[in-house]
Amino acid sequence: NSMACMLYMRVLATYKLWDEVDAMFLRLEPLTDGTDMTPLLGSLVDIAGNQYDWRRADDVWKRMVDLPAVRPTHIAYTALAKAHFLCGRPHVAASKIDEMLGKGIQINDRLALDHAQQLL
Repeated sequence: NSMACMLYMRVLATYKLWDEVDAMFLRLEPLTDGTDMTPLLGSLVDIAGNQYDWRRADDVWKRMVDLPAVRPTHIAYTALAKAHFLCGRPHVAASKIDEMLGKGIQINDRLALDHAQQLL
């Protein structure tokens, strides 16, 4: 089922087995059981960020953001901004937060402070 598949993808990503994660995307995309895959987006982007791999974070984002079962939240956007920030790209991190705000997604106080610091 899709929940087990998503959990397995997180484990693979944690161990930097991104080729296997990519292969799993092919199996996951046609699943139409109504499972919300938004948490998977945030998890995979966060894992890539913690591995200091902004390119992988962007790749995961581009691959998942347009799927019907994915609705990016402030958590997913924060993970994407964090990935760029950890990789020494604060200007890109700030632009991701700006993009989120442009879509009407609310931010919390902590993220607002981080955003202000990134703009400095």
